[in-house]
Amino acid sequence: MTSFSHELRTPMAGIIGMLDILSCDTLTPEQETSVGQIRRCATGLLSMVNNVLDISKVEAGKMDLDLAPFNLASELESLVDMFAAQSYAASVDVALDLSDTIPQALKGDACRIRQIFSNLLSNSMKFTENGHIVIRGWADEKPEISSDGPSFINLIFEVDDTGCGIPSHMHETVFDSFVQADASSTRIHGGSGLGLYIVRSLVQKMGGEVQVICKQGPGTLIRFNIVME
Repeated sequence: MTSFSHELRTPMAGIIGMLDILSCDTLTPEQETSVGQIRRCATGLLSMVNNVLDISKVEAGKMDLDLAPFNLASELESLVDMFAAQSYAASVDVALDLSDTIPQALKGDACRIRQIFSNLLSNSMKFTENGHIVIRGWADEKPEISSDGPSFINLIFEVDDTGCGIPSHMHETVFDSFVQADASSTRIHGGSGLGLYIVRSLVQKMGGEVQVICKQGPGTLIRFNIVME
């Protein structure tokens, strides 16, 4: 699967790169629209290939974490800025609300943590036409402290949006692979049903759990925790 996905990802990345170069040329409005549509299709296909590769790693037990020091707040701020720029025309505010209880210096897999939040934010963006998407985060009041080794802290996060929401009977199964909360929405918004499955797999790999929380008002509230050094 790794070799197969590599054979797909390399030409797709090349196509996207050439489209970026082409978009810098002087194009007619019709040509700009066509190039933009091709790029979105290529990016979506590349994302699906990456998701399938991640799933194959999870199912083979080969999903390894690359632990290194990083600044969680900086990583999330840059990610939120990117999504905020994308949502500007859609009348959707994307915000970050982190508690001071979260340490600045942490050790973990920054790339995989970004993937968790990117998948959740992408999902919220698809189904939120107006309103807001908020990431909240805080630290557990009782960190696990080891006298002869590294200390660990439990971090809790929420991604809260004002979109169409997830039916209550789907709160558990929505994290299964190839499951969509609403098949009709899939045809409108796209998606393969792999994003939340990968989120759950990564969260569990980091010693946590993820769930959909019932909330007052419209939208979806997803809460998860991860244990970090």
